[in-house]
Amino acid sequence: MVTHSHSVRSPQRSPRLRVTGGPRGALWALCLLPLAASAWADAARQDVECRDDAQLSQAAAELLLEAAEPAPSALEAALRRAGSDLVGVKLLYVPAAADEPSDWRRKLDDGRHGTPVCGRASGERASVLLYASRGGSLEVVGPEPGRLRGSLEAGFSRPQLIIANASGQLERLAPSLQQLRRGIPIAAELERPARIQLLAAGPDGPRPVAERLLPALEGQGVDPAQSWFHGEGGDPHDRLEQLRSAAGRSPLRSNRLLEDVARKHAKSVCDSGRVAHQLEAGGDPEQRLRAAGIRARRVGETVARAGSAAAAFDAFERSPSHRLTLLEPDFTDVGIGQAQRGDRSCLVVLTATWPHYVGR
Repeated sequence: MVTHSHSVRSPQRSPRLRVTGGPRGALWALCLLPLAASAWADAARQDVECRDDAQLSQAAAELLLEAAEPAPSALEAALRRAGSDLVGVKLLYVPAAADEPSDWRRKLDDGRHGTPVCGRASGERASVLLYASRGGSLEVVGPEPGRLRGSLEAGFSRPQLIIANASGQLERLAPSLQQLRRGIPIAAELERPARIQLLAAGPDGPRPVAERLLPALEGQGVDPAQSWFHGEGGDPHDRLEQLRSAAGRSPLRSNRLLEDVARKHAKSVCDSGRVAHQLEAGGDPEQRLRAAGIRARRVGETVARAGSAAAAFDAFERSPSHRLTLLEPDFTDVGIGQAQRGDRSCLVVLTATWPHYVGR
């Protein structure tokens, strides 16, 4: 999810993880989805090495037991069971009878987006390779309820924590990097299970860089996603309206000007093969609107690429940071853009507060 507004709640001296009410403010965050090898036919990057990651290898070994190529949901579950906090992990599944693409390393990020990490498992039927670019890390330390401690890789800054409790309530904290490194206390009253994302500003704009699931205490619920995520497919406009209505938010007006900007960006995402808010210098959401002659009090954007628009919106709903932007109460208008390239669907939801045309 993404919002270009900088009206972020000021960090407290002693922030504590909890959820006490609805979100205030908004943020950007890219939605990076697992992609099969067939979706990698993008512009080549420089060949780079990736660091072996034990948790990725453990997840790959579990996925190797699947009867066929694993679904994205299976990938996420395997990652969390392995104890990984990585997001945006991509999967290469190679049947035993097929040759592994010789240029898969060219598909790794070139270092601008974090540290490349990989995990592999091979068997008689197939090989599974998982890779990602690590932009940050999260870990829970200390006795219950514990503290959440994090760090950022070089090139990332301005950390934010997005918390979704078991009921789907959302809250954002903006700790300093020093506070994050020391560890932030997790409030005992936080309704669990809970999902917590670490966001940071990178070369292409803010995006999730790590995620942790806080398990339910004894006698409480299950996976936090199961209590408030109910992906059912359907038109993104309808799903956005239903999502906001269920959270008590006012509906958004469809805006053709926003839709045109969103559609162009969705096409650029598909054409470039990069899930980013800023595909080139001076091209963040607010700047793209200004170039189209549009001004707004606040601007928000969520971007995803998946096998279908429905799958992309599913990812928005599962991700606390993306839900936070879609549910921002101050937004008044929306434009949704979709594009298709091969087996990839690109979805951009562009939201704004009182946008108006002032000329180019």
